[in-house]
Amino acid sequence: MLEDRLLIWKFNRGNVEAVRRIYDKYKDDLVTLAAALLHDVGAAEDVVHDVFVGFIGCCGDFSQ
Repeated sequence: MLEDRLLIWKFNRGNVEAVRRIYDKYKDDLVTLAAALLHDVGAAEDVVHDVFVGFIGCCGDFSQ
């Protein structure tokens, strides 16, 4: 939880490494969840990628 708050703080200041860490930390769980919902691992990976692209687009505006 503390690491997440630090990552959000860094992310809001444009830190690229924070984005990488967030992606690495949550990617597998999100793909697993999306695959369970979609019954398609490839589509799940695409969805998670799209979510993170959108997430990056809100840099500086993300709040807890």
